[in-house]
Amino acid sequence: MKTHTDLFKKKQHQTYQALDLVESFDFRTNQWTVFDAKLCIPRYSAAIQELKGYLYVIGGHKIELPNEFINSVERCPTRAL
Repeated sequence: MKTHTDLFKKKQHQTYQALDLVESFDFRTNQWTVFDAKLCIPRYSAAIQELKGYLYVIGGHKIELPNEFINSVERCPTRAL
């Protein structure tokens, strides 16, 4: 886990945790779903998009290099575990 000063001053410090799994929140059921995918690079603050049966995980940061962007895209199937 990594803590740094929040630039938007919502909180004094913000805590992040890099994950190597893909989760999705369903607002209708108020539940998280874990997908059958493991990322090659654990990351936080990544963008994700579904397209034609796949989830594309784009960018983000590594915990050990919080000021550098991850310059990669990973493709995962949309099947839930």
